[in-house]
Amino acid sequence: MKPGSVFKLILGAVLIGLGAFVAVRPLWRPHSTVTPSRFLDVAFAAVFILRGIVNVRSAMRASRS
Repeated sequence: MKPGSVFKLILGAVLIGLGAFVAVRPLWRPHSTVTPSRFLDVAFAAVFILRGIVNVRSAMRASRS
């Protein structure tokens, strides 16, 4: 596995973790948000989770070839 692929894999995992944290945080703190509004929290979580998935898939595909 190339160093660039390892970096993408690690970055993807961090992005997925950060997005998941923002997404599930309202379950234990219902009336608080990470950003100024609930809509921004949802958008932030969705973008980070999707970008993390893209990074992980790209790194795994590069490691196979």
